[in-house]
Amino acid sequence: MTLNRIYIPLLLVLSLIALKPPEFIKAFELKLYDLMVYYSAPNVADPRIVIVGIDERSLDDFGRWPWPRNVIGQLIDKLGKFGTKVTALDITFTTEADKMTASVVDKIGALLEKSGIPPRYPEMFREFEKIREDISRDKSLEASMKSANNVVTGFLFHKNEGFSEKVRERKREQMRPYRIKLVRRTADTKDLSIEAGFTSVEPNIPIIQKASAATGFLNVPAERDGIFRAYPMVIEHKGDFYPSLALAAAMLYEDTLNSTQVYFGQGLFLGVILGDRVVHTDEQGIVNLRYLGPDGTFPVVSASDVIKLPVTDKRLREALSGKIALIGATATQAKDLRATPFGYTAGINVQANAVVAALNDLSISKHRWQRVYDALLTIVIGAVLLFILRKVSVYAGLGLTVLLFACLAYFNYHMFSFYNVWLNSVIPSMTIAIGFVTVTVYQYVAEQKSKRFIKNTFGHYLSPKVVNQIIENPGLLRLGGENRVMTAFFSDVAGFTTISETLEPSELVSLLNEYLSAMTDIIIELDGTVDKY
Repeated sequence: MTLNRIYIPLLLVLSLIALKPPEFIKAFELKLYDLMVYYSAPNVADPRIVIVGIDERSLDDFGRWPWPRNVIGQLIDKLGKFGTKVTALDITFTTEADKMTASVVDKIGALLEKSGIPPRYPEMFREFEKIREDISRDKSLEASMKSANNVVTGFLFHKNEGFSEKVRERKREQMRPYRIKLVRRTADTKDLSIEAGFTSVEPNIPIIQKASAATGFLNVPAERDGIFRAYPMVIEHKGDFYPSLALAAAMLYEDTLNSTQVYFGQGLFLGVILGDRVVHTDEQGIVNLRYLGPDGTFPVVSASDVIKLPVTDKRLREALSGKIALIGATATQAKDLRATPFGYTAGINVQANAVVAALNDLSISKHRWQRVYDALLTIVIGAVLLFILRKVSVYAGLGLTVLLFACLAYFNYHMFSFYNVWLNSVIPSMTIAIGFVTVTVYQYVAEQKSKRFIKNTFGHYLSPKVVNQIIENPGLLRLGGENRVMTAFFSDVAGFTTISETLEPSELVSLLNEYLSAMTDIIIELDGTVDKY
């Protein structure tokens, strides 16, 4: 079987795999993605973002997480006084706090009013109202959020949660005011949908939801290996488009809540128009995060410091004024940890990197044309290797292979670092490796077969040195021979007829063997060739 019959089908199989790679190839690509994120990270934070961490000291000062809502309200109040432009909560408030206690206090208040206490004892009733407000922690948080008027809350989408259709519709209507209201479509995308398959939405309790300046979903799924690389910027639910927490924070920061547009074009979903730029996503509204660095890249302010220190504190004012403050748990015991290309980190760090992506359109792209590009690149690399490797030595071929690996790694890393384009590396690398091994092994087997043929054919009547010369340079065996000054030696035994008549046949054979062996050894020693006896 010829090399082409082995190599070309193998190359075609690799190109088909490049068009639709199996899961194990994708898994290797994800690991390479992690390495490129790790080594290309600038390790410099976006100066517009600060994390307000619920750290160990905050838990020591204010109790275990989650905190009472009036404490979160105090935190929001203080952030407003420190001048934060946006406060985003990586928290949901889906149930009422202290519902039973508040109900009892409300009944007491109703009885006091019915008995005429307020007009007779106004000071006492005012104190009672303050106590009622303190007990109703939901109302306390609502008041703080309304006062700040810059709070972004989180909510969740669910699948198969078991709610009735009536409940689902009621919750959806509660969330509709917070959808992205403007949708730009081209004619070829008028019926295109990016529905994610969620059956219902879980908003915050009404008084908290209505007090939100904006709201965004917190659904951020991990990859199959548990690492958070992708982040959904937009989710479509029953024809409405909702922003993520990061996108909602960016919209509020840039004052584009009412002008942000979902953008369809070129036959697919392209992203979100935020102000005068486009936040590009994939066809499902998802971005691949370009992490800026490991834990500690973004500045972290302790929530305890924000609540306890005076608003005149210069350090906190400089850290918070005009910033997007992301509130989330950073303490290990809060168990809000996420696996990233840099290792485990608090979930709020994932949100911070997503806000950077929304503010700067800084994400890693993977385009539709890349699979065709991978297939073509596979064919080109394979063809180049086939053409060159069969003409050069093994060591030269090895050098070429290493050079191709280096060029591929450099080019893909360059595209990733400077153009935010994630090109596949596994299939092209496999093509280089398999191409080198296939051609080299085939040539080795063919060479050994040729050497055996030459040795078996000429080894009986050529000197080993001449046979080795032919093996090393098979081109010597060409038709027509070679013009060279040679010596032809003919030898005969004097008086052979007389001798043969006087000796027995066995004695004659012994004599000839002795003579011819000695003569043959001399000729072969001098690189001669015995043509015949």
